Amino acid sequence: MEIKRVIAVRADGFGPGSGYVVAPSLAVTSAHVVGPVGSRVRIFRPGHEPVFDAEVVWSGTPDGADDAALIVITDSRWAKSAGYEPTAVAWGQTVTFRPEIKWQACGVPKAMQNPGNAVD
Repeated sequence: MEIKRVIAVRADGFGPGSGYVVAPSLAVTSAHVVGPVGSRVRIFRPGHEPVFDAEVVWSGTPDGADDAALIVITDSRWAKSAGYEPTAVAWGQTVTFRPEIKWQACGVPKAMQNPGNAVD
C-alpha cells in the first residue's frame, strides 16, 4: 500500500470515506460513500490542498456484497498536484490462512473528517 494513493472522498448526502488511487485518474472507494453513477464527489489527499472534483463511473450495492465504487478524477489540476505520480497500482492477494500475517491499512475514516478534527 502506498500512502500517497490514499484519498478522502466526500459526496453530498453520503460518506465521507476513504478511497485509493488505482490509475492516473481513477480511484476505488465504497459504494456507501458515494451516490449512483454520474454523481459528483470531491476528493483530497490527507495533508494536502486542494480539493478536486470527481465523478462516480461505476457503483455496486451500498453495504452489499459488492459495496465498491469507481470514481474518475475529472479535475484538470489533479495530474499536476504535488507528489502525484501517474502510474498504475500493482495488485496482490493473501495466499494463506496462517495467523499473524503482517499488514497495514490506511484511510480517512468519517470521524477524522468531522468538523474540528484534523485529517492526518
